Amino acid sequence: MSEHNQSHPRWLVAAVVVGVISIVVIAAAFPNIVSPLDSRPTPTVWQATVSPSGSSSSYQPELLPPPTYTPPPTRTLTPVPTNTPLPTRTPFILPTIAFDSPLLLLPDLTVTGIGNPICVPDRKGTIVEIGIFIRNIGRAGTRYFGSFRVDVFLLMGQQRYGLDEWAQKFNGVIGTSNMEISSLDANADVKLTVVLDLKGNKDFGVEVLVNSGGDPMREEDMTNNSLTKYFSAQCY
Repeated sequence: MSEHNQSHPRWLVAAVVVGVISIVVIAAAFPNIVSPLDSRPTPTVWQATVSPSGSSSSYQPELLPPPTYTPPPTRTLTPVPTNTPLPTRTPFILPTIAFDSPLLLLPDLTVTGIGNPICVPDRKGTIVEIGIFIRNIGRAGTRYFGSFRVDVFLLMGQQRYGLDEWAQKFNGVIGTSNMEISSLDANADVKLTVVLDLKGNKDFGVEVLVNSGGDPMREEDMTNNSLTKYFSAQCY
């Protein structure tokens, strides 16, 4: 009976010890339980771009600036010429010299000779061929001053007939060269030919006038433009 009573207090002592330890543990942990937990920063959660339907505030969409468009650099096209123009020719212009200036070079026409009459063969009567020689003794040609005319006159007694008049009245002109000369260079000669029917006359004269007409060409000397010769025909 006594052994049983001695073991009982030991159990009681063990229970008391366990209870004391439990109280100490609870007392140590109590401040942590009572004090509020440390608030740690809550990570920010980005909301979706669409608000829930139950939200009281309306969603304002974010206005994004339109993308900036930078145009590419403009390419300049080099035009291809369709036709290469020919170089412009500048006309040569002679220096202007006063018409009455002594520096202006002028032609000078003269009758250098009247050939002796030549009887035309195989023709009866007094039909003769006469050569006339004209020379430009001036310092310039006549092409820049215009053409000039040569007139021939037949002298019979006291009468003076031009070739046109002798042809109309007596049908006495067989043929002639062109009496209108377009150009004659300086120191150049030209020969003209006249074939006449003298109508039985033996003695006659021929007068030649160069640069004649109503508007004669300008020359250095206008006093040496005529020549007259007399002949005696031998054709019968």
